[in-house]
Amino acid sequence: MTSIPPELLGAIVAEVTSLSDLLNLRTVNSTLNEFATPLAFRSVSFANGDKSIERFKRISNYPKFAQHIRKVIYQYEEADPSTFVGSFNPHIQTNALGLPEGEPLRQYTLRGFDGIPFLEALSLVSQLPALESLVLTFRSDDGPFKADTEANAPDRNFPTEIILQFLIFRALAELPTGFASPLKSLIIDRFVTLPHPYLESPPILELLSTLTHLTINTTTQSATFPMTDPRMEWTSPPLFQKKALASSLVSLELHHACLRSGNVIVPVSDSSFHLPRLEKLSLQRIYFSKQGDIENFVVRHGKTLVELKLFVCPMALSTDTRQSSRATNSRRWAQVWEHFDRDLKVLRNLVVSEKHDSHGVEDSGLGWYVNNCYRPKVVDLGRVDKEDDESALKRLTKNVESRSP
Repeated sequence: MTSIPPELLGAIVAEVTSLSDLLNLRTVNSTLNEFATPLAFRSVSFANGDKSIERFKRISNYPKFAQHIRKVIYQYEEADPSTFVGSFNPHIQTNALGLPEGEPLRQYTLRGFDGIPFLEALSLVSQLPALESLVLTFRSDDGPFKADTEANAPDRNFPTEIILQFLIFRALAELPTGFASPLKSLIIDRFVTLPHPYLESPPILELLSTLTHLTINTTTQSATFPMTDPRMEWTSPPLFQKKALASSLVSLELHHACLRSGNVIVPVSDSSFHLPRLEKLSLQRIYFSKQGDIENFVVRHGKTLVELKLFVCPMALSTDTRQSSRATNSRRWAQVWEHFDRDLKVLRNLVVSEKHDSHGVEDSGLGWYVNNCYRPKVVDLGRVDKEDDESALKRLTKNVESRSP
């Protein structure tokens, strides 16, 4: 081991991608321990189960490991019913989150585990000295909520995932000193589209203010909360106000599990909403329309945008809940592609997928055009429109490719 130059040994260890292999290398000798430890603890994950929380707390409280943590991943985990330590009492009056009236959120014992250690783990995340990236995954998948499908579920009215979502944002909003290290990347995955008063709190605004990358992926609706149903018109303000989106953002990803308006998450219809450093934008299941909200938002960043990805983003021929047939003056994709070609002057990478999402999964319910944005059905326009759309997209693609190195 002593005959190998340290630089070469470090380069060899850097090629190891398996976490179990890195942990094993740490036990070989002190030299490999020094090289493998920073890589083994660069990314740490935890779930809302007791064992996972305790493991994360041990790692975060040990300076030798904590100093190397660059990324923390929270992954929602459904608790084993046999371990439930509390359940809802139907005779106790509850508030909007399903918690007993007058009982502090921090004292509530969530079904399946004690909520206090979970909140302690969240507070440790903010104290990590080298943290750069935070991933919050609020559901295990995008399927129906268990509380909506199981008639005897003890928390039928208030899905655990949603309670945890509010719990996490409230905990972040109550951090006394904010984050020890400015965050560069935040991924909010399988987010339930419900307004959060905590999203406008000073600690969360400060957390968002340093980001260069933001991903917000929304999940399917919950029957408990009708406003999460994409078939209903969204009348609330965007979940993230203009002041919450950092001017430092270089990359923005807005992906939905079902078709939604771009205004649900961020104020794309606000003509003053502009991210001066935005270079990469990825959109999924966000509908375009003759109103041009999302189209104009894209074009507004024409001087900086070098990458644009559109996954299963149809043109809604109608955005009126009372109208089932398409309007005669509805927007065509050929017009959008020409608009992009004219104003996205530095675009070098364009990805457009009509039927497949960002994971390559086909969505047969959507296509280039849908009749209505609330109850969408695929519409096949005439041959002339189709040829115009294809020709305009080819011209745009050719011009974008000509700028590529």
